[in-house]
Amino acid sequence: MRIAKICKKNKIKFIFPSSCSVYGYGKKEFNEKSKTFPLTNYSKNKIEIEKALSKLACRNFSPIALRFSTVFGFSPRIRLDLVINMLSMLAITTKKIILNSNGLAWRPHININDVCLAFYLSIVSDIENGKLNIFNVGHNKNNIRIIDIAKIISKLTKTRIYYKFDKKKSLIYDRNIKNGADKRSYKVNFLKFNNKFPQFKQKNNIKLEIKFLIKKLKKLKVNEKTLNNYKFYRLQKMEFLLKNKRLNNNLYWL
Repeated sequence: MRIAKICKKNKIKFIFPSSCSVYGYGKKEFNEKSKTFPLTNYSKNKIEIEKALSKLACRNFSPIALRFSTVFGFSPRIRLDLVINMLSMLAITTKKIILNSNGLAWRPHININDVCLAFYLSIVSDIENGKLNIFNVGHNKNNIRIIDIAKIISKLTKTRIYYKFDKKKSLIYDRNIKNGADKRSYKVNFLKFNNKFPQFKQKNNIKLEIKFLIKKLKKLKVNEKTLNNYKFYRLQKMEFLLKNKRLNNNLYWL
């Protein structure tokens, strides 16, 4: 918020990367006007910042909040705590796909390249309406259950799917899943952003994008040691920095 206030003072456009996870759980499709049900500290924090930005907005300051789908795809600093990246890496390195849940939760997914495009389109946009502008960012066709994502990866890698409902604290274990069920389940409508920016039209289907990710990971000759490296997991990396006194409890560098 300090950065947002500096941007407001200097008439600089402010774009905040929020998340579709703010919707939490629901059987109906969510749009930007839907009530939010954040279930994790991460998503609760996103809503807090959105509310603060809304209060900060004025005639000369129109911040943009991009509620991104769950990101996946190859990048120089890839994260393996994102579902498609993790399941793809599991399939390649262990020759099997392990689900921590029953896989029935719905989730929207977005390729990292589309995330970059969404930022670019927001940067060059002419949005000046004196309020916080919230957009769901993704593609309607990418609302897919976790089990169906696993099946796509299973076919591409010729691996079997296994279910693992224990509470073992491994890096691939999702702490938000209880007794084999993921309470986070939501389908999202993305028409508002796609209508505002027709250039955002989906270029490839998700199967082709996952196939490309798997191809890139195989070229790196990854193994189980890579899979279990804390550097590729956001929370575990932060915990490592805290434990080794690189960060203080307020997450400031020491």
